[in-house]
Amino acid sequence: ASWRAAKTEAFMPPPPKPGATAAEHAERTRVALRDAMRALAPAADPVHVLLSGGLDSSMLFKLAQDELGVNESYSTGYPFEAEADDVEKRYALTAAEAMHAGHHHFVSTTGRYLRGFLETVSIAEEPPAHLQAVLLHLLFRDGLPAGRGTIVNGEGADGLYGLQLHRQVRSAERFTGRFPRLAKALSPLASPPLLPVVRS
Repeated sequence: ASWRAAKTEAFMPPPPKPGATAAEHAERTRVALRDAMRALAPAADPVHVLLSGGLDSSMLFKLAQDELGVNESYSTGYPFEAEADDVEKRYALTAAEAMHAGHHHFVSTTGRYLRGFLETVSIAEEPPAHLQAVLLHLLFRDGLPAGRGTIVNGEGADGLYGLQLHRQVRSAERFTGRFPRLAKALSPLASPPLLPVVRS
């Protein structure tokens, strides 16, 4: 594989200033994030942005589009997931459409995914903490343009909110699918029209 980690952290939110309002802190964060994106401009390598359709990746893609002229985005998914259950793909495609991106969605075969799992263990010399690590390994190797480049990828909801919240949201989705009337009666947050808002 031609990809390697040259820098794993290009941006950290600025610490809040005492007495600053939320709007002031948000503006300082926006400027710092924009400056981090602009810092990639002098590089000769093309910039590739991973766009899952979530909040962080959508903001990063829009910044790369505005500041660097990037118009191609990339996402991936599990080969064994049913199309009807692949909400991540729908998020990615609708976000790309909204931002007029040329989007590339890469999915390996189940056999290549299983081999990729073993390759990921071999590379890391320990089991991956998340099955998405295998997806990223395969995407970097097989789904992105060959040659040099800089990959822009946000930390994502796993780092911000933790996997426990993801499990709770997934449980709510399963419950909603089985008992849609009861779910609406018990909690408006478990209702399907609101789930995309909660998860974005």
